[in-house]
Amino acid sequence: MNDLIFLALCFLLDFVVEALFSSDPAMVGFIAVPSCAFFGMLLLVRGKNWVNGIYWAFLVGCCSDFFAMNRSLDLALLFILSALIMRGWEKHLSSSLFEQMILLLSTLFIKEALLYLCWLAGGSFQMSLMTWLLHRCIPTILLNLVLVVVVLEIMDWKQEADARKERNKRREESLFWKKFK
Repeated sequence: MNDLIFLALCFLLDFVVEALFSSDPAMVGFIAVPSCAFFGMLLLVRGKNWVNGIYWAFLVGCCSDFFAMNRSLDLALLFILSALIMRGWEKHLSSSLFEQMILLLSTLFIKEALLYLCWLAGGSFQMSLMTWLLHRCIPTILLNLVLVVVVLEIMDWKQEADARKERNKRREESLFWKKFK
């Protein structure tokens, strides 16, 4: 499966969940922001080198900014910073499902905290930290507890499809060389 198809599936899952759980732009009620594309980007960055990882983080961040109608590229820069933080943390964890969930959810928490600081520094946003945590951060993490498992499952399907494609390619190459022996 191509990386773009994987990210498109993650964005599609974000759109479906966002349609089911509408958000309150005034932040009076609870806001749960799906982050499937963010998780997909983090999972793609794990398997790439630094330059490609930054490229993919910036690309997914720009798309997220576009879909959120954000003109300041906040998410693009935060996605790059989150990917770099995650790359530093991933060296200390194995690849079990629980540890991957902890890694992705803790990186989401860091992204949300940096987003709060970014919006607070911009001056057009005034909200206490407790209100931010109760109305946006905690509901977002609780919603994404379920979504992270779905994205990890889609990533497993992608890796299986890539491995199957590679096996078929190697089988065809070996058959090609057997013809000329």
